[in-house]
Amino acid sequence: MSAARLPATLLIGGADRFPGSDVVYLRVEPRGPLVRLHTELLATGLFAAFPWAGQAFVPHVTISEFGVDPAGAERAASSIPASRMVARALVWVAPGVDGSFVTLAVLA
Repeated sequence: MSAARLPATLLIGGADRFPGSDVVYLRVEPRGPLVRLHTELLATGLFAAFPWAGQAFVPHVTISEFGVDPAGAERAASSIPASRMVARALVWVAPGVDGSFVTLAVLA
């Protein structure tokens, strides 16, 4: 999904957790266009320094990370109704080395 393919309709909802992780998130569908965008961004080589760059990508909205009660966060996230949204811009945000979040790419 390049900027030329925006706006795009996405469905956000359904709580999940990464296997073996305390990260609770909401799923984002359809996955295919977002996974292709992720692949295109990685192909630029601009993100090679990030250790997670080669990992499998799961489009998601993080709800809780490093929480003291991931099961509670997952229960709370499960109560959020799924909803459709129109994405007019996409921003790739990732954790920085100091724990803050860094904007890596913006498509608008």
